[in-house]
Amino acid sequence: THAPRDVVLKALSTSRLFRGLDRAFIETLVPSASIYRLSQGDLLWRRGSRAEHFHTVIRGILDLQRAPTGGESTLIALFGPGESPGIPVTLEKRSFIADARATTPLVEILRVRAEPILAALPKDPALGAAMVRAVLDHCALIHSKVDVLVAGTISRRVASFMLNLADRFGDEALDGTTF
Repeated sequence: THAPRDVVLKALSTSRLFRGLDRAFIETLVPSASIYRLSQGDLLWRRGSRAEHFHTVIRGILDLQRAPTGGESTLIALFGPGESPGIPVTLEKRSFIADARATTPLVEILRVRAEPILAALPKDPALGAAMVRAVLDHCALIHSKVDVLVAGTISRRVASFMLNLADRFGDEALDGTTF
């Protein structure tokens, strides 16, 4: 969707992916960026499509699911506000291995064409450091998945998964209760 320039600039400037980068560089990304809105069930991308954009979730939760031939789909990952799905795939100019679908009633995504970012990477150490941080964020998500898988019994794995979700997406009430 077409969002006003100042809204896109603010989303870029406050995005974990681009935060701290030179303001002049961020302003050059505005024409390549948009705020993309999805309703529950809408696809951001399909498995097999080329990764041509960087994405950051602004609002809502996005899931990555892979449907095997003739079977039920498998949940691969969940991404919430501030998180950027598909960074390694986009950096390597590969195709996505899963569908990305809006899980919540409304999902807002900051979507930035990859081309100008990839072109600037060899010349911009701060941008390179930002991409390294993004890849490290992905590594941390993978480590948390491993923690769930090796937590022991099924009930312990479910509990570990629920704690991970509460830590990433939970809200805390005034009394300290997380929901």
